[in-house]
Amino acid sequence: LYDFAFASSEVIFGVGGNFHDWPHEWYKNRLRGAGGVFISWTVGTSWRRLGRRDSSNCSPDFHDVDCSLRDDMVRQVLSVEYDPAADTLYVGTQAAGVARLRGVGDILDRGGFVEELDLLQWEWINAGLGDDPSGLIVPELKLRNGTLYCLLTGNAPLYDNDEFVGVYHWDDSNTKWIHHRVTVHHPKEVADRYELWAYPTSFDVDPASGTMWLVDLETNWNYLASGIWRSTDNGVNWVRVKQFTFPYHVVVVGDRVYASGGRSISMTGGAGWGDGGLLYSDDGGTTWSKNEQVPLLKNANSVAIDPTNSSMLFYTFFGGGMLHGPEPTPTA
Repeated sequence: LYDFAFASSEVIFGVGGNFHDWPHEWYKNRLRGAGGVFISWTVGTSWRRLGRRDSSNCSPDFHDVDCSLRDDMVRQVLSVEYDPAADTLYVGTQAAGVARLRGVGDILDRGGFVEELDLLQWEWINAGLGDDPSGLIVPELKLRNGTLYCLLTGNAPLYDNDEFVGVYHWDDSNTKWIHHRVTVHHPKEVADRYELWAYPTSFDVDPASGTMWLVDLETNWNYLASGIWRSTDNGVNWVRVKQFTFPYHVVVVGDRVYASGGRSISMTGGAGWGDGGLLYSDDGGTTWSKNEQVPLLKNANSVAIDPTNSSMLFYTFFGGGMLHGPEPTPTA
């Protein structure tokens, strides 16, 4: 399971695949896999695939496609978002871009039969995301102030879709994605030969200010070129505010920005290069603090605020489970 979204206190959508370890090593590459989209009416105690019957949405242009499966949503899926106002479920895949499913909420609200869900048809909505339908890896989808955003990352292992990588919002009136990227400024401390944004992993949009955030991995030999990036002008200019070697997640919570990821380690298991860990900023990214008051400091993955107590949070870890505790407080 890579992501989930709530339709109600009991109904949950979950997405995943049979390839673990994204975005580590070759697991971040474009691939089909054998996952999908699932729904639970029982707060996660039991699950059912969404779309079991024959589907007409199979595209022969997609990477490693098998149209004999009759349903192109049998694949690796990384992200999910549900828009209750539009009664639309959106998912981001690891090779085929974004798909949406309309009408799920209507069936749930009126207590319709489970079989009715099988009659709903997935629709691919990839206009604007580039010209390579087999390399559209979308690790995150987020609703902010009623607008749907997505993150398109590098089509590893090719890394030849650089001009299309970045944050988008869905323009429903024109049925296409709008790219929020004009200039990504090269950090002065990074050699010119290193490309930027080889593989972004996460983004967020501050619902109050509109400031955009993005984090990307150091990969494809772009030494010390990754980190935490900020745009205060709707994507016209992106500036790196912090070097971060292996960040996996960024989220805005009120006036604070959290950026979480692994620490670099050397071939011998000791301290490696660059920065990382459980970072946060209270001044819009000008300065960053590191939360080291937790019992596990390696392989940090993401952070989520406890919905029952905003002064508490959850940290997730790659291979290390999850920790719950107080939000960090800066030290003088």
